[in-house]
Amino acid sequence: MSWLIALTTRLISLLVLIAAWVGVLWFAIRIDISRFNLLSLIGLHALPPFALWASWLIWRRRSQKAKITAAEEVQKQAEAEQQAQQESARKAFEESLRMRQFALDCRWAEVRSDQPELVGADEVVPMSGAEDGAAPGERLLSSLSNTLSDLFSLCPGAQRLPIFVAESAMFDRELAARAVAACCDAKKLPLIRVLPAAEGVAEAIFSRFESDPHAPGALFLAVDGPSVVDDEEDDEFGAIEPKHADAMVVLLFTHPDYDLAFKELEAAPGQAGEEVDPMTPFWERNRLQLQGLSERLSRMPIDACTSLMELPILGQLRRPVAVAGKKAETAWRSAIEQALINANLKKLEFQRDQTATAEVGAEDEISCAWIVHNAGSYETSGDRLAALGRGLDAHGIELNIIRQATNVLAQVKLGVVDQWASLALAVTRAQALEAPTLWAAFGARSAVGLVTQKI
Repeated sequence: MSWLIALTTRLISLLVLIAAWVGVLWFAIRIDISRFNLLSLIGLHALPPFALWASWLIWRRRSQKAKITAAEEVQKQAEAEQQAQQESARKAFEESLRMRQFALDCRWAEVRSDQPELVGADEVVPMSGAEDGAAPGERLLSSLSNTLSDLFSLCPGAQRLPIFVAESAMFDRELAARAVAACCDAKKLPLIRVLPAAEGVAEAIFSRFESDPHAPGALFLAVDGPSVVDDEEDDEFGAIEPKHADAMVVLLFTHPDYDLAFKELEAAPGQAGEEVDPMTPFWERNRLQLQGLSERLSRMPIDACTSLMELPILGQLRRPVAVAGKKAETAWRSAIEQALINANLKKLEFQRDQTATAEVGAEDEISCAWIVHNAGSYETSGDRLAALGRGLDAHGIELNIIRQATNVLAQVKLGVVDQWASLALAVTRAQALEAPTLWAAFGARSAVGLVTQKI
């Protein structure tokens, strides 16, 4: 019906225009009709208003078409901008997720203690004995020297990696330098640095690789021990106070793309027998052919690179998540969820809604075989284990918090080494069980993370 009304309106406007024009001809201009024939009179009365009416219709149609075209252009531009924003948000989301799921390959994880019953002889290596009456620092130095000597003899390439030391009251950078000097060639001593005390264990490891994205790898040392040997004494409630024990952790991490970069290094000119211009300096050859991690590997002897690649990967350390919040149960549940996303055990989907850029996907069965933590003795760790257990149950992780867990502080005190021991033992457990292992660190900087097998 709308088209009929529009047509009627246009015809009425044409008739009104013709009547107005006839009135102008007859009463204003007063033409002499005797000078025109019938056809001329009809044309004189009808053509001018009809031409004006047709022009108005053409102009109106063109104007409406121009408005529609302009509206379409605005809509297309708005859709293009929205699509560009959507694509930009998606790329930012994917980049953020890629950074969150960045993993480090652990190729060496060793825990030594003078209390091997800590978690079992298969996981904790006894500290190397020193001479009777030796100072605590000398006792720790002797054991560290033996450990590094075993590592460097098995993997000479480890001597080419920087060493980071977590200092304690009984062990500092100077003692670490002495231990390294006793195992390495004096002309090729690795760079030794001190880890910031304010950082958490896993955060300190990841930050070293983030500050140097093309670093082939790094070696981390954490050593602590008592100044005197404590005797087991009952407290006023009859509970046995845990001993202060000597403890040492050695971890070696490499870049996750190390094997790929090594293959690129072998395929580069001058590395795999390909012919190159003998007059081209070696640094220019590598600069033209290699970039990033591959170029860094080209600065190392090929046998050192090979020994690092041949060292098996025990597990992949995933980015940890700090546990923060007033309610312990809620804080641990949220942190475990984020840690599962970082380990790619829980999917995170991009959402088109601009109010929320991402949402957690459907719940999947999560296979986590073990958990390592430093909650402390069972007499005093009830609240901690309860919050941790409820956080695991909230995400469908069915683990017995007592039987399928390692408590590194159940029997002894390890000083600053406890969180390092948790992480190292999680790596060895993940390798032994061939399944993801979760580690939890309680304390001033509580955190949770996972160690998974490399795919």
